[in-house]
Amino acid sequence: MEYLQPVISVAIIPPTEGGIFNGKITNDVYTKSGAPSNSVGAIDGVLKAAGFTKVFTEDSRFYPEYGKFTQSDIRRIFQSDILALSGTTRNTDSSLDAVRQYKQTNPVGKVIAGGFGPSFEPEKWLLSGVDVVVRGEGEKTAPLAVKAIINGEPLEYIKGISYQINGEVKHNENSPLLTEQELSEAPFPFYPEYIKKKRNLHTVNESRGCYGNCKFCCVTVAYKHTYRMKTPERIVAEVRDSKDGEAIFFTGDNLAPRPKRAASRQVAEKLIESKLIRRYLAQIDASFAEDIELVKLWKKAGLFAVFQGKESINSESLKNISKPFTAEESIKSTEILRKLGFFVHDMFVVGIDGDTPKTIENFKNFLRKDNKSSSGQLLILTPFPGTPVGDEKSIFEFAQNESNLFDAQHLVTAPPRGFTCSGLQETDLDLHFDLFSNRHLSRTLFYDSRQLFSDPVRAFRLFATDIFAHVYARKTIGSMKNDPYYRKHLKNLRQVDKKMTEERKISPG
Repeated sequence: MEYLQPVISVAIIPPTEGGIFNGKITNDVYTKSGAPSNSVGAIDGVLKAAGFTKVFTEDSRFYPEYGKFTQSDIRRIFQSDILALSGTTRNTDSSLDAVRQYKQTNPVGKVIAGGFGPSFEPEKWLLSGVDVVVRGEGEKTAPLAVKAIINGEPLEYIKGISYQINGEVKHNENSPLLTEQELSEAPFPFYPEYIKKKRNLHTVNESRGCYGNCKFCCVTVAYKHTYRMKTPERIVAEVRDSKDGEAIFFTGDNLAPRPKRAASRQVAEKLIESKLIRRYLAQIDASFAEDIELVKLWKKAGLFAVFQGKESINSESLKNISKPFTAEESIKSTEILRKLGFFVHDMFVVGIDGDTPKTIENFKNFLRKDNKSSSGQLLILTPFPGTPVGDEKSIFEFAQNESNLFDAQHLVTAPPRGFTCSGLQETDLDLHFDLFSNRHLSRTLFYDSRQLFSDPVRAFRLFATDIFAHVYARKTIGSMKNDPYYRKHLKNLRQVDKKMTEERKISPG
């Protein structure tokens, strides 16, 4: 290589209260996730494959103290020639605070940032000290950007990046999305030993994108409403690259959409042929349950838990977010998959236009009496930058400089008519106690006992997962309700409620 070897730190900075680098980690359902970052692993892998030998992944979620950089860690990272950051909307503030401190410590160092956050808000990241934003997929673009920076080459010929020249932000033309073949031939993600030892499951990104058009979702916008799946051979190879017996989460947004049923079938068949029967977890849509033979094949391969975006049981709300499935279809999907012995985690969204106090009351009754899912999440509609909802909804003033609140658990935009801000926020958390009631746990355990005769090992694994999910959810939500940060958020929402009430009083008519 014609350039000197730079020291590159590929880092993901955890979101913190107040957006302070290395500050207090927020108390939420994501806090103790033991899954490594696909994006960080992918960029580490492609940079090493491009010939950069001094590339180091820095993920403090797998450090001895979760989410905490020691002073030694900070010195090491801030001495890097290049700091490459993986950004989301949620970790924007803490990442940019890290950039500020990095630049103060190492004025000649360069910062590259990629991910949904920088891609949707490149100006914000550039004006806060980032030198180059990689928009969209980075497998091809990131090595080119690093090479140009190290060699002092012009940036204007690299597609898919944004940067500044003499204080003016420049956006080069978009880089085309990788083809399925290019995704399949990309270097393997690289994970250092400290992550391998501490992760509680491995991640394999088997596909990218989604055929849906949900108005709140970043994925459909980022990948331009496309869906691309890696070849079965590549997916199997990535599974084989994990530790023996390790549970694996397929992180693509849909394991088996209708147009890719044949390819998904081939993946399951090859996993079985290769004797790679593992405990697999995957995201699906309601159409997965239409093909019972495919579902049974994936069960034979080891698929254990599925995650489904139901969003709502209210037809008007589903229509308003352009959800491609009806409530009836999603409910039926859960029932079919539960009968076949799957752990089903259903995800709902509250605060959608079309929600009313009456529909929320109906939803509460559904959770108490009719819900068949094993587990679930109740998210709050969040206007992520770049999405149609993000374009339509305004953000509360107090949340505009608090990116950590964009976790779909904190209300940051006005609720539908009929709700107060604080009321909807408290309702969302309270609904979790209906979802994870003791009655629901008893019903779930009884339902899973049907597997005892056909597959006792699976039955006991279901029992253990049911109980863990129940205890974890109730403990986490209870802890959130008593957390000072959450109480401060509620106080801010009540102030917004008060202001909105006063404005209604003085408005004409």
